[in-house]
Amino acid sequence: MISWMHDSREELQRPSAETLALTSARARTLRNAISNKSALPLLTLFSTWSDQGDRELTRKLTLRNWQQLKPYVVPVLFSNSVTLRAQAKQWGWFSMPVSNSPIGVPVLKHMYLDAMERFNTTLYAYANGDILFTDSLVDTLLAVLTSSALPSDSKALPSDSLALPSDSQALSSDSQALLVIGRRTNVNFVTDEESATLQGVTKVASRGKLFIPNSQDYFITDRRFPWQSIPEFVVGRIAYDSWLTATSVTSNDITVVDATNTLLAVHQTVKTGNKEGFSHFEKNYNWQKIDKEKFQRLILKHLHQTTCASWKTEKATGQRNIYVTKRSRNEIKQANCLF
Repeated sequence: MISWMHDSREELQRPSAETLALTSARARTLRNAISNKSALPLLTLFSTWSDQGDRELTRKLTLRNWQQLKPYVVPVLFSNSVTLRAQAKQWGWFSMPVSNSPIGVPVLKHMYLDAMERFNTTLYAYANGDILFTDSLVDTLLAVLTSSALPSDSKALPSDSLALPSDSQALSSDSQALLVIGRRTNVNFVTDEESATLQGVTKVASRGKLFIPNSQDYFITDRRFPWQSIPEFVVGRIAYDSWLTATSVTSNDITVVDATNTLLAVHQTVKTGNKEGFSHFEKNYNWQKIDKEKFQRLILKHLHQTTCASWKTEKATGQRNIYVTKRSRNEIKQANCLF
């Protein structure tokens, strides 16, 4: 990843109107190609959940919401429950068995590896099962993939073409990987009616609150992300999100983009609150998988925050166009990121 410290300018110039127009045109072209099935789907988006507890409404809203993102998004549920897999199918989702779950909870890396083996899309993402998205997910990822700002080897698109690779092995394994992260917006007790459409989810977010920068609920990566070497973290337990963020932002091999400003992710907050991972059994399971001293040093430097990503997405003033820009020294300093 290109460090912010390598840029001598205090504030980076925003893209010109011509650059924005070109990026927007490329994004629209790519969107149309995906819609016409002349390019790969944009994203395999997967999650997992239990059929235990009072979460039937939450599951239903997520199933409906992710289905509405097709054909750009391929929604997938990882579960060994016949009932849950049948529900997913009813909503137009694919389902896959959980291949690795040492404490009855899926291992994150194996979901990515299994999804990449079965589905051929440009990007892959795990998101918590209580997160609702809008079309801003699609718009943001299209902007990232067609951006002229990012290092050319961190994008899935060839620099001279809008055609996505049809072969899943076309992305070089020795080039820079891509990770897109962001903060969620907590909304208490989202109802069936108000979240029935993507526009409704946008509206309901207005009564929510942006969550802290050191908690991530989705990780969007390409095939080059080094999932093979990631520890055997289980989802739904603390530490894995902070470890992934801190390790990625300090890596020279991963371009990290904070999409908070343009990608709306609504968290369906229920009576268990916003720190549910701290209440699960074996909540510290993931701590056993890491170098604790090294990780704690990264935390003390605040590098587990989304605000420490070297790149971010923004909306052009008065426009819908999304662009990618590098964070300035001032922003990094204000976030207390100590590289």
